[in-house]
Amino acid sequence: MVNEYPRGAYILTLIGAIIEIILAIIALIPGILGAALFGLLGAFGMGTGVWLLIVSIILFVGASKLKSGDPGTIRTWSIIILVFGILGGNIFALIGGILGLIWKPPQKPTTQQYTATPPSPPPV
Repeated sequence: MVNEYPRGAYILTLIGAIIEIILAIIALIPGILGAALFGLLGAFGMGTGVWLLIVSIILFVGASKLKSGDPGTIRTWSIIILVFGILGGNIFALIGGILGLIWKPPQKPTTQQYTATPPSPPPV
């Protein structure tokens, strides 16, 4: 049986994590050079890069947890993704977190028990 999980939330969170890690690299490289050349002013860029790297790692972990299929785990990690999407300024993670929160697992088909009705007496 295929494991059911919120695919839209998973994909958007994964896209958000990839974008966040690219932004972290873009912020880290000049941040490291700036810290070496300009001290505290350059360290701000490095701090931003480190923060974005931490957010991207949390988003990657959250995206993998969304594939678990367990409604409790999906809800917990959707909240975490939503919070870090807001803190990291990532609209993809924000929408992914919302989609994970509103996702409902599909209902399992129920088997109906049919009982045989007793035959009715013949008309008199």
